[in-house]
Order: sequence, then structure tokens, then C-alpha cells
Amino acid sequence: MAHLPDLSELQLFVSVAQAGSLSQAAWLTGKTPSALSKRITALELRLGHRLFARNGRGVVLTQAGQALMGPARGLLEEASRLQSRVDDGASAPAGTVLLGFQASMSWPLMQWLWRRVGAEAPAIRLRVHEASTRQLVEELLHGRVDLAVLSEWGPERLDGAALVHEAPLHLVGPAADARLGDGPVPFRHLAGLPLILSWMPNGTRAWLEMAARDAGMALDVVIEAHSMHLIRKMVQAGWGYTVAHWQAIEDDVLAGLLRSCPIVEPDLVQKFYLAQASNRAPSAAAARVAQWITQWSPQEAGAHAGRPPAAVAALAQRSS
Repeated sequence: MAHLPDLSELQLFVSVAQAGSLSQAAWLTGKTPSALSKRITALELRLGHRLFARNGRGVVLTQAGQALMGPARGLLEEASRLQSRVDDGASAPAGTVLLGFQASMSWPLMQWLWRRVGAEAPAIRLRVHEASTRQLVEELLHGRVDLAVLSEWGPERLDGAALVHEAPLHLVGPAADARLGDGPVPFRHLAGLPLILSWMPNGTRAWLEMAARDAGMALDVVIEAHSMHLIRKMVQAGWGYTVAHWQAIEDDVLAGLLRSCPIVEPDLVQKFYLAQASNRAPSAAAARVAQWITQWSPQEAGAHAGRPPAAVAALAQRSS
């Protein structure tokens, strides 16, 4: 029987494929280009196929390389979870849980999870990243995250997705903006406003576009950005308005940096779901984190859960 490639060879193969360049992959992996080239050549000889072809800008996968890429990444991801599998037999959950969040829900939920992990399962490690709705769906389908919290994303549905939060959408502008009063704003008033929104496909953007089509109006989107932090900063600077749910902007509104009004006529409500990777059963640690997420609510988590007490007191004095 031919010798199978080991995990280190597969990791180097994936690194070269992702970098698209031997020299770049060598820098990322801490090897010299010549040493890396020899390891790739040895892997090609072992498998009996060329895995890369050179082009003017670097290297690209051959047909054989493309066939190897998916299984290689899957093996590496499973190997990284071996410790979690062993820890499943322990009395308390332990190991790393890969979490994906839609940006507007990452901070509200992380405040809750940080406290629960510290109090109930400190051996759990969270690896968190933010991504668009479509990216999170793809990562769940391919098992690149264990859990994801994302909004409604269109006609597709993920098996077993559980509703965790429903949030009315607000029109958000600079703190001193005279257009935003104390009451709700009809959706039709968004016509003609310069809007700063996430690009499609995105759950919030999809709902806004559908509502605009139903109202026979067009949205004037002047900037598209895939970063809730950046969007808030641009709105604070007076470049335009955005649309978000309350938990995504609460800290900035209470700090006097932004102002918001709920959108009515029609009422726009964003729904967020918890979904699990579809190609494997969750580890004990992932199952525990999923349980905590389904228990989260803005009221139970408490306002300003991530603020130190002194900061909360100072904010209360400014608001009084």
C-alpha cells in the first residue's frame, strides 16, 4: 500500500493553495521557498499527480489539486478538534468552539457568553469571527464553524435552525440630526436619504430592498460596507444614515454618539437564528454554547453587561 500523506504535508498543500504563491506560503509557514517546493514535490510524487500549475502570478490548483483540496481541509479541521472529542468524556465541557456571528449580533451575544463561560465552563475556548449572512451559511454547510448566529437570508433554510431573537429595525443617524425625532419614522421617509448599508447578500439589506420594492420606492445607498463598526463610525461622521436593530447601536445611542427611531408603516422586524454545522454532530462544548445562546435575551443579559461599574455610573449621570 502506498504511504498516505501526513497532516503536515496536507497543511503545506492547503497553505500554498490559499496563498496562490510558493513564496507567500513559505513566508506564512516560516519555511524557505526551496524547502516548501521540495515538500510539495514529494507530496505530488507520493500521490502520483501534479497538484499545482504555474501561471504568471504564482500557482493554481490542477484538477487533481482541486480534488484533494476539500478532503485535505476536512481532515485538518477534524484533526484540530481531536482534543474536543477527547474532552467530551469529561464531566465539564472543554475544548474550542468555532463561532460565526453576523456583525450586528456579535457584541450583544459575546457579553452574555463571556460571563457564562467564565462562570460555568472555563475550560471552553471560544474562537469567534464575524461574516456576512451568505458567508456564514457557506461556512455552516462546509463545517468551517460549529455554530453561527445569523439573520434570515432568503429562501434557503438550514436544518435545525432555532429562532433566538426578534428585533425591530431603527433608522440611525448622527446624534444631532434634526430629522430623527422622539417618535417612530415611517418607512417611506427613507426615500431620498443617503444610506450606508451592508452589501448583498445580507439579511437586513434583503428585508429593506423587499420593503422598498413593495412601497414602490428606491433606496439611495451611497456606501456599502461589511463592518458594523465602520458603518457606525461613518454615520457618526454625518456621511449618511443606516438601519440596524437596537442591540447593535445601543451603546452608541446611550453615549450620545448616534440617534435612532424605530421604523413603522410597515414595522420591520429582523429575526436571528442559531444554526449548527450540518456535516457533523456538535461536541459537548459546542452543545453547551448553543444552549447558552438559546437562553440569551437582552433583558436577561442586562444592559451594559460588558461595561465596568464606573462607566455605567458615569453614563447614568450624563443621561439624568
